[in-house]
Amino acid sequence: MALSHTWEALMPIEDFNLGEVKDKREGRIKAHLPKTNDLTILTLKGHLLVEEVLDEIVHAYCLQPSHLDGVDIRFQVKARLARALIGDILPIHVGHGGCAKFN
Repeated sequence: MALSHTWEALMPIEDFNLGEVKDKREGRIKAHLPKTNDLTILTLKGHLLVEEVLDEIVHAYCLQPSHLDGVDIRFQVKARLARALIGDILPIHVGHGGCAKFN
């Protein structure tokens, strides 16, 4: 099986641009996050949108991200894995607050 990435091709952490990830997702957020006061809907939709970003981070830093295809990874594990891969640049707390409260 060929590697999807090589060590040299993985993005250096100092080049990781969370703003770029946000900008890329902004249209999706506008399309899928309804204008409502229903906190349940906002929480569920927000959870899914945050999870997409976490998936993107994890896949960007894996040598063979295809090994994760079809694997059901709990949200909190995904959040901690993303933080382990890119460090503390995530703008939300992954421990017992922040992302953990989504789950």
